[in-house]
Amino acid sequence: SLLHVVKFSNCCLKQRNEDQVVVINAWNEWGEGMAIEPSAQNGTNFLEAVRKVKGLAEQEGFCNTSQ
Repeated sequence: SLLHVVKFSNCCLKQRNEDQVVVINAWNEWGEGMAIEPSAQNGTNFLEAVRKVKGLAEQEGFCNTSQ
């Protein structure tokens, strides 16, 4: 899940002194049904979900990977 990826980036990569980057591959792949870009149909819901996951990872602690 995205939450696990963010936690991994925040914890494990930081401990290894590696870049803490999460790349989301599909900004506007409308033809493939993989778009998170704001739209008339979904508004900014997908971007808000990404923001929420990042906030959850920070609340739960960077290195809590038990979930």
